[in-house]
Amino acid sequence: MSTINKPGRLSTEDLHELKRLMGGILCLLSLWSLTALEFTGGLFLLFAAALVGLALLKPRLVTYIPESAWRIATPILLVVVAIDFALSLPNFLPSLVRMVMLLLLFRGLAQRQRREDLQLVLLCLFCLVISGALTVSLLFAFQVVLFAPISMALLFVICLLDRGSGAKAYTPSWVHFRWGHLSRRVWAVLDMRVLALGAAMFVIMVLISSMLFVLM
Repeated sequence: MSTINKPGRLSTEDLHELKRLMGGILCLLSLWSLTALEFTGGLFLLFAAALVGLALLKPRLVTYIPESAWRIATPILLVVVAIDFALSLPNFLPSLVRMVMLLLLFRGLAQRQRREDLQLVLLCLFCLVISGALTVSLLFAFQVVLFAPISMALLFVICLLDRGSGAKAYTPSWVHFRWGHLSRRVWAVLDMRVLALGAAMFVIMVLISSMLFVLM
C-alpha cells in the first residue's frame, strides 16, 4: 500500500492514524459512561482513561511495547478475569463489567486490524448500553449522541481501508504524526455537501429516536 500524500486524498498512513485515534476517542467515551456505575472502581477507570489519553496524545509510545508483551498479556488477562468471576459469584454483573473494561483497555492500546476495530466498537457500545440500562440517566442519551457519529466515521474509515481477503496487515509508524497536520489533511479532503447531508441525516435520526424514547 502506498503511503505517499497526494492532493485531494488521504494516504494509507493518514487513514490508519485517523482510525486508531477515533478508536481511542471511543474508548474514552465508553470509560466516561462507566463512571456512573458504583462497582467499576474509580481508580481503575482513572488509570485506564489516563493510559488511553496518553496513547492519544503520544501514539508513538505504544509502538515501543514489543509484540511479545501483548501475547503474554492475553493469558494473564484471561486468568485475572476467571479469578474475578470465581470470587464474585453468584453476583456476576460487576465481574462482567470489569472484564469489559479490561478488554476495552487492551483493545484500545494494542495494535488493531479490521477485526479488532470492529470488536472495539462493539465493546464501546456494550459499555454505553449497560451503563444506560443500569443508571437510567439522561446523560446516557447525550453519550449515545456522541457515540453515533464517531462510530459511524470510524466504520466509514474501516470500509475505506478494507481491501478484501488480499489486504495486508498495516501498522502506522507515527514517525511524522502531528495532530495539526492530520487535522489539516482531513479538512482538505472533506466534501461539504456530503458532510451537510450526513449531518442532516444524523439530526433526523436523533429526532426520531428522541420521539420514540419519549413515547416509550
